Amino acid sequence: MSNSNFSRNIGILMSLIIIALGLLYMCSTFGSRAYFTLSSYLVILLLYIVIKKVISFSYKSRDYDLLQYSVSVVIVVEGEDSEALVRLVKNLLNQDYPLKEILIINTNSKNLNIYYMAKKIRKQIELFKESGIKGEIDLGDIKSCPEIIIKKTSRNEDKSSAETWGFTRSTGDIVLTCNTNSIIDNDGIKELIKSAEDSFAS
Repeated sequence: MSNSNFSRNIGILMSLIIIALGLLYMCSTFGSRAYFTLSSYLVILLLYIVIKKVISFSYKSRDYDLLQYSVSVVIVVEGEDSEALVRLVKNLLNQDYPLKEILIINTNSKNLNIYYMAKKIRKQIELFKESGIKGEIDLGDIKSCPEIIIKKTSRNEDKSSAETWGFTRSTGDIVLTCNTNSIIDNDGIKELIKSAEDSFAS
């Protein structure tokens, strides 16, 4: 929510509060008892609307504040097929929370199919970012265009070493790891960040 919209909404809320209090004062001073009772109900209704608006603003501003955290995702692939990688990347690109980068690390030097597929995915995301064209690989409803970083390890590196490289290379505030069998709900990363923020606050 922009500062101008926030200020305008606060102004509207303050006006409603002043009007409600003014009605209550006038009715208690000049009006009949029946009119005062009716006006009291109207005042309560107005206050209810005001409180509901204030709560909704707090939720919106909180969702907005969550975007201050940048997210990196580290994917270590070994002997998986390239279609599994496509499904996982599609799942990540369809997240409600934007990702900063996805690091794809191939630890199987003998099977380079995933390595070449990762390069195709990166090229297609760059094309979509520049022109809006989705390309031949089905990546679904792309909601963010993170940077795709690809690494092919040497034969003597294991999964643990690959993950260590991914954590070291990543630049996000939050780093997540996934394997090609991972399935995340569209709001999964956003809810994960909310939960982490709640645990830090408590």
